Amino acid sequence: MIYILRQIVYNGRVTSAQKSMLSKSSSDMLRLLLMRSGYAEEVVLGWSRDQLMNKYAELLVQGWVPAAVVRTVDPELEKARMAHEKEIKRQKNKLREKELNAERERNELERQKNELREKELAAEAEQRELRKAELIMQERLEREKMEQQERLEGQKLALEMDKLQRETNLKSTELNLKEKSQNDEMKVIKRYGDALAQVLSPQPDEVTDLPSYFRGVEEQFEQLKIPTRYRAHLIYRYLSTRARALCSRLEPDVREDYFRMKTAIMKEYGLTAKWFLDKFNCLKKSANDAYILFFFQTARPTFAVFA
Repeated sequence: MIYILRQIVYNGRVTSAQKSMLSKSSSDMLRLLLMRSGYAEEVVLGWSRDQLMNKYAELLVQGWVPAAVVRTVDPELEKARMAHEKEIKRQKNKLREKELNAERERNELERQKNELREKELAAEAEQRELRKAELIMQERLEREKMEQQERLEGQKLALEMDKLQRETNLKSTELNLKEKSQNDEMKVIKRYGDALAQVLSPQPDEVTDLPSYFRGVEEQFEQLKIPTRYRAHLIYRYLSTRARALCSRLEPDVREDYFRMKTAIMKEYGLTAKWFLDKFNCLKKSANDAYILFFFQTARPTFAVFA
């Protein structure tokens, strides 16, 4: 603050010629003049050029007129002063250079920091763009997947409906054909049944008459050309109660097969090949029977071998 005030005084009271002389005087000349005015040498040597100029300007303002300066200075002392001033200047330059270097380093660090920040910002922006693109791609893929799944489900549903419709139509056709076939089959069975009713009689009660009975039935089947698949159904109405009860216990495939059903009935009544053999071996001619009559008795169809 004091320096500013002095500067104001200096600028206001010093003449232009004095200002010119101050600016042209070297620092050594100013020190010499100040020491001649009474300032201590060690004090003057510690002042800067600005301080030297201000102090000398104060003297000029106060009316102090310097005597002619005669250089009667000690050369060694002058040399020391010059070296000191040079060293101060060198130190100032060195300090300034350090400050400039530090400033350049700070600027470089700041520049690198800004570049790094810019790269980070660019990388973050790129990451955001990539993430955004990934989200858009993921949404598009999910949307396409859902659309494809909906199409597949629609196609699957259409195929299932079509399959169900075909199965329904097929079942309906099969039922119609089966019903028609059953109707036709019932007509055929009824026609064969009416024809057999004219020539067949119920199953005889005598067990030994069963072979000849079934042989006669089979002859009628052959004469009327009745298919094998209808024979078991047609003979059922002529069987005895015991034989019908047996048929109800048989497996369906056995009950629908005439020959297997006949074999089961024969076994139920005990009419096996061994039974007939034993029956044949036990026959004896009585004293009252003629040989011709005994021969015909042994040759009866009852003892014939049958399937």
